[in-house]
Order: sequence, then C-alpha cells, then structure tokens
Amino acid sequence: MNKSILENKKSRVLLHCTHCGDSTMSPIRSDKQIFCCHGCQTVFHALKEKNLLQYYKLRERAGINTGIKPTDINQDDFSYMSQSKFQAEYLKLNENGLSIKYYLEGIHCVACVWLLEKVPHFITEVNSARVDLSKSTLEITITPEADLEYITSEISKIGYRPHPIKSNEEVEYYKLKEDRLKLIQIGVAGACSANIMLYSISIYAGAGEIFSNVFGWVSFILTLPIIFFSALPFYKSSLSSIKKKTINIDIPISLAIILASITGFYNLVMGINHFYFDSIATLVFLLLTSRYLVHKSLQNGLDSTGLKSLFEQSGILRFNKELDYFESIHSEHLQVGDMLKIRQGQSFPNDGEVIEGEGHVNNSLISGESTPIKVTINDQVFAGAQNISEDLIVRVTHSFNESTLGKIISTVESTNNSKTYLHSLTDKLSKWFVSVVFALSLFCFFYFLNTLGIDIAIKRTLSLIIISCPCALGLASPLALARAMSLARRSGIIIKSERSIEELANSKSIYFDKTGTLTKGNFTVSWVDSNLDLDKYKEIIYSLEKKSSHPIAKALREWSRNSENLKLTNYKECPGSGVSATIAGNHYFLGKARNCSDLKENTIVEFNENDQLLATFFLSDELRPEAFSLIQSLKESDKNIFILSGDQRVNVEFIGEKLSLLTSNCFGDQTPESKAQIIAKDHNTLMVGDGANDAIAMKEANVSISVRGAMGISLRASDIYLTNSPMESLKELFILANKTYKAIKINLALSISYNVFGITLAFLGYISPLVAAVLMPISSATVIIATLINLKGRES
Repeated sequence: MNKSILENKKSRVLLHCTHCGDSTMSPIRSDKQIFCCHGCQTVFHALKEKNLLQYYKLRERAGINTGIKPTDINQDDFSYMSQSKFQAEYLKLNENGLSIKYYLEGIHCVACVWLLEKVPHFITEVNSARVDLSKSTLEITITPEADLEYITSEISKIGYRPHPIKSNEEVEYYKLKEDRLKLIQIGVAGACSANIMLYSISIYAGAGEIFSNVFGWVSFILTLPIIFFSALPFYKSSLSSIKKKTINIDIPISLAIILASITGFYNLVMGINHFYFDSIATLVFLLLTSRYLVHKSLQNGLDSTGLKSLFEQSGILRFNKELDYFESIHSEHLQVGDMLKIRQGQSFPNDGEVIEGEGHVNNSLISGESTPIKVTINDQVFAGAQNISEDLIVRVTHSFNESTLGKIISTVESTNNSKTYLHSLTDKLSKWFVSVVFALSLFCFFYFLNTLGIDIAIKRTLSLIIISCPCALGLASPLALARAMSLARRSGIIIKSERSIEELANSKSIYFDKTGTLTKGNFTVSWVDSNLDLDKYKEIIYSLEKKSSHPIAKALREWSRNSENLKLTNYKECPGSGVSATIAGNHYFLGKARNCSDLKENTIVEFNENDQLLATFFLSDELRPEAFSLIQSLKESDKNIFILSGDQRVNVEFIGEKLSLLTSNCFGDQTPESKAQIIAKDHNTLMVGDGANDAIAMKEANVSISVRGAMGISLRASDIYLTNSPMESLKELFILANKTYKAIKINLALSISYNVFGITLAFLGYISPLVAAVLMPISSATVIIATLINLKGRES
C-alpha cells in the first residue's frame, strides 16, 4: 500500500498545469485538463468560455517563456483597495468612466498584451483594458459599482503582479526596481570575467605548469558566481521552454554553458590547459549586457512620452515669493498655484487663470480656431495656446498631465501600437532562426565529436552559439521605427502608431482635401451680388454660421462684423452643403450655390430666405505656395494624386489644373459619405485633410493625416497630426517614411548576412569562442550604425 502511494506521488510530479506549465503534486482536474491551482483553472475556463484560447498559441509563438505561474492568492493582500481614501487617490474620472493604472511585473511579449486586453471578457466589472508595453502598465476602466480588490486579485492570479500607480514617476520606480537584479547579474559577470581574462591571457602567453594550474583554479572559482547567479535567467527560460515543449535560443546557450563548465572542470582536474572559463564568463556577460540594452532600446523606442517634450519650455518666468521677483525655470518643474509671467510670443506651459493683464491668445491647437481670443482677468487659458499680445500674469490651475493638452497626449500615448508587417516578419524570422541555430548546434557538436574529438566539438559549437545571437535580427525593425518616431516628434509630427509609417511608405493613392489643405483656408469675401441692403441680414448670417468650424463660415462671420446671436430653431449643418435654420418664423439657407459652372476661381455661396435667393457671395482662397512642389515630388515617386472636396466641381478642377493634375482625379461636390466611398474602392490609400470635417473619409483610408483643426478632435479621427507648416511637414514625413522602410530592409539583410557568414566561419573553425564573443555585439552595432546612416539628416 505504501509503495503504491509513493509511486502515485512520483507520477503526480510529472503532471504539468495546462495554463502556467508548472509541475504540481496536487493537480486539479477539470474538463480533461490539469491545473496547479484554482486561479489557473478559473483563467483557463474564462478564456475558453470567451473563445480566447488563442492566447496559448500566441504565447508559444512568441518564444519567450519565463514562467507564467499565477501569483499566490495569499501573497498579496489587496483589501486596502476597498478603502475610500485609496480610491480617492488612485481612481480617476474621465469621459469613459472610472479608471485606474497599474504597473505589472511579468509583461514580456505580445501574448501578455493580448491576454491583458481581454480582461473585460472575463471580469464583467471592467469595461476596457489597455496595455502600454513600453512602460509595462495596464490601465483599466471600471463600472461605478466595481470591486477593485477583486479585480486586482484576478489580475494577480493570471501571473502579473500589479502595483497601483498615480504617476509616471512611480512607473520609473518599479522599472528601476525590476532592473536592479539584471544590473547586479551583469555587474557580477563583468567583474568576474575581467579578472578571469587576466589569468587566461597569462595562461595563453605560456605561463608555467604550476602557474597555469593555480590560475586555472582561481578562474574556476571566479566562474562559479557567473554559472550559479548571473546565468540564472538562461536556465529559467530554458526550463520553462522545455516544459512548454517549445524551443528558444536560451536552450543551446544553457547547454553550452553547462557543457563548457563540466569540460573545463574536467580538464582542470586532469591538468589540461583548455579550461573554457574565459569563454563562459565573456559569453554570459556580453549576452546579459546586449539583452539588457536591447530591452531598454525597445522600451525607449515604443515609448511615446516624447510627445510631451514638444510643448516643454525653458525660460518660463515663475514668481519667487521669497526673493520677490520672477525667476527663469523649466516648465517641467512648475506646480499648481505657481504664478507665471507669459511674455508675448510664448506658449502657456499649463492650464491657468489670468490674474493680471489682458490681451489675445491663439488657441488653435486646442479649439482649431485660429482667430485670436481676447482674455482678461479671471479668464482661463490652456496649455499650448500662444500669447500674441502683451505680457500676462497667470496662475497655474492644472499640472501639464491634467491639462486639456496633457490629456490629449495621454490618449495618444495609450493608443495600442499594432505591429507593422516588417516588424511581425522579423519576429517570425527570429523564431525560425532560433530553431535553425539549435539544430545546427546539435549537428555541429556531434559531428565534430565523432570526427575531431570533444575539444574541437565544444569550441566550434560554443563559437557557433555565441556568434549567432539573434539580437541584431530582433533589432532590425523596432530600432528603425523608434528612430523615425523620435525624428518625427522633433519635427512637430505626432504619429499615433508606428504602423502608420509603413502604410505611408506603401501608399499609392493620395487623396487631398482642398480647403485648408492644398489652399490656405483663409477665405475672404471678394464681392457680393445682391439687389438688397444686406445690413439687416448680417446678424442672421452671423447667427447661422456661429456654430460652424468651416473656413467659409469663419469668412462670412468676419464679413458680417456682427456679434448678435439670434435664437435658432431647426438648425442643421450639412457638411459639403451648408447650414439652415428657422429664425423668427422664416427659413434660411446659407450654403453651396446651385449654378456656378462659369466661375472657376471663386467659391460661391448663396443666401436664401424661404427658398428665395437674397444674395450670392463670391469667396476667394489662395493656393499654398509649397503645394505645387509637394504634388510634383509625390508624382515623381509614382503616387496617384486626387483632390476630394465639397466645393464646386469647377473650382476643384481649377485648383487641380494649377497643380497639373488630371481632371478625372479632381472630385468636387462631394459629401463626407461620397468621399469615403471613393476611398473605399481604392487600395493603399492616404487621406490628407481636416481631422474634424474629413473624419468619415479618413476612417476608410489605410492611413490618414490631419493638417489643421483642434488637436484632440483631429487625433481621434486621423493617424498623424501636423503641428507645423503642413506642406513642408508632409514632404518631410514622406521622405522619413520611405527612408525608414528602406532602413528596415537593409537592417534585415545585414543581420541575416552577418549571421550566415558568422555561423559558416564558426562551423569551419575559423573563429574561436573568444573571438565570437567579441564579434557578437558587432552585429547589433552594425544595425544601429546602418539605421543612423540611413536616417541621417532627417533631424535637420
């Protein structure tokens, strides 16, 4: 009886959890599956119920296996999250409801992102979940009656230890805490390998037998901390991968370290001067260092906090109460309650309230309206707005992150960056590459073991494994995209997703809105055709156009020189057509003229009362001076150029003629819906226009660019927003996208060629393990240098 119990226990050790892969002596059996705990069981069934079992396939494809063991339920007590004081500090109210942000330990691949963003599927109290892989953060939106303790506990159970955070400073704190162990392991490996190399050089230089033996034992002792501490990440990853029945690059690396260590120790005992301790130490140190640097570069590349730097300023004058004068300070150090002096031409660094002075501000970045707004004492001003009058004294009312502009940037930063095709391709190549290297390593070892002996077999296998590290292949795409995103931000180009860069490079058909995109959008009323005295109608015209954001509406408001706001009923604005409303019992229409076939240079608007024509307005708009050169450069790049506009067809064709475009490519009299239909029929499309007025068309395009309008509205509608001169920024953006796409292809070619050449030399015995360890980082350095060269000059 006791024997059968013992055998049963032994057999139970071999059982592995379906969800996390860990072995268990007390399995929970459910639905023909085995689980180590109720947490794994709950998650598996939740995923199955919601048809989300693809998570396991994604995790396997990622090739990153670091143990997915759920957090022990008793390990962390989240009861404090039910306290009102905690919720008052950490819960935020936004337009989508209540939200909270966590820093999560253990996020490492696309499968983690996929699973965490499916949290609302198995926790009903969570409305949405968004992961920022660059910061290892999860932001969730919850229902008002949600149990925060339960939600946090469930997140912990699926293997990601959560830390509630309030600011980016806390994110950095947990990042540093998580990096601490990695840096200690690198430091230990570096210190030991440096000392081992000193003794190894003496041995290779011909030290006597006694000294060689002593130096060998000292090297062995110095290797022990590397083998049993610094190399732990390779062993853990290998064991986890084996349990999941997958292959990753850490398996051959771990085998090489173990095999070289055993052989080196055997040779040391037998008095043979081939110890391999220097190769082991250098291998571990360089691999840990390169992986850490790659990890940090990927984090920085994915990080979009650089958007905030577009609006940071130095030289902000803050009042120092102790010294009784205004001192110069960087905007990053401002606090709520600070009193600032904003000089003419400066932008407001934070939302604030005017406490002294009066003047005008340009608030176009927030509102989309370029007409200066008058502000006086107690009026609110917004971050990003520009003071265009005399100095204003302002009290800071919100930090930048809590300002209107800061919230817009936060929305852009939290946008889920989908991978580009080439980025996904490099991931697939990396996984394929690992399998090939593993197979070649085994073949190399056993082939040379049978032909040239164990010493040659170890040397060549170790050299092959070292030189074939796939770091360069993994860096090929994200490094170029990170560089491109950084350069774009510095040029005032806000890109929501790196996918947009590749879509931009691949675009074939480019659709331009006319008004405000190809033209300046500054309409003026050239003349009016009417037999009536229109003075009594000016307040009606002003009231009709007051709510509209269209440039024509702005021109008509300025022409009316009126500020009366009459009561409107049945008000309706039809994009591409005009506005209509009932005022004092009469129905008015102000919009596109029906008959205008004989006029090309003017945009014509008619004003009707009860379907009777009262007046016809002729408005003019200038073509942007840089538009012609932009269109010509795009045509030279084999792009098909189209104009889509709600303006009259003859006027659109006239603009097209000035830009040397085919008449068939100029579409006038278009509604937002018809614009979208035209784009939907095409492929590889780009829409350039007004984020607000062209939102429907932009959604149909593969990639879209807003050149004007309110930043918040435009970024909700489009993929890219230009904060500076649109024509120059567009030309810069196309050059950047094409060079980035080219850089990725060159990086892939370089990394693949380097590895094929290096593996061949290692297999033939032309490279020793030490030389391979020196050459290994060169592949990554080559990719970095190639990226900088290919994107050279874009900063200027």
